[in-house]
Amino acid sequence: MFRVIILFVLLGVSFYIVRLVLSNRKVQRHLRKSEGKGARKRNQKNNMLRCIYCDLHIPEKEAIKHGDNVFCSLKHASQHQQEKM
Repeated sequence: MFRVIILFVLLGVSFYIVRLVLSNRKVQRHLRKSEGKGARKRNQKNNMLRCIYCDLHIPEKEAIKHGDNVFCSLKHASQHQQEKM
């Protein structure tokens, strides 16, 4: 009877250790994936451009380009066009 109890305890401890190791691997994989994404984001340049109407600096992705001119909004682009005329 004592051997059976020891066997169940050993099986329980080994099962717990296997689960712990597998969950640690999942966490490590997740951390490596998130580090890769962060490194890619850091490597991307985020150029800032200046609106010629109000001198506001905005990211290049959000800028509105009209010819050689850069604007922060469609409103400023249209106001600049009206003032030119």
